[in-house]
This record gives sequence, C-alpha cells and structure tokens, in this order.
Amino acid sequence: MRGVVQSFDPQEGIGIIRGQDGARYPVTRADIQRFETLAAGQRVYFSVRFVNNHVFATNVGKLKVGRKRSLNN
Repeated sequence: MRGVVQSFDPQEGIGIIRGQDGARYPVTRADIQRFETLAAGQRVYFSVRFVNNHVFATNVGKLKVGRKRSLNN
C-alpha cells in the first residue's frame, strides 16, 4: 500500500500513516525499514499486519520521487 505520514514522534517512536484508502494505520519505529526517521507529509509504502483485530503498518519505507524522463533521451 501507499500513504502519507500524518504524524510521527521520533522520540516516542510512534506515528500514524494515512493510506490511499483513507484509513489511518499506527506505526512504530520497529516497523520502519532501514531505521529512517519519518516526517509528517512524507510519502511512504507499507504493508499491514493484524494484531487482535487491529491493523498496523509494517515494512514502512520512503517512496522516492521519480524523475520524469525526457523524450529527447
């Protein structure tokens, strides 16, 4: 899935990701790939995991902004 970081507290290591479907997914520092700090408004990709009927974001990574290719190349 893809989404946008709604909030993330680096000291506490928890935050919320709003998915493309409009749902909000809690995320913890342990679920972030490569120990990168997330920032509000940042675009990310992630998968989900279920714990006792609650959905959490996991395998969270930053989406890289792709460069547009020129038609002349």
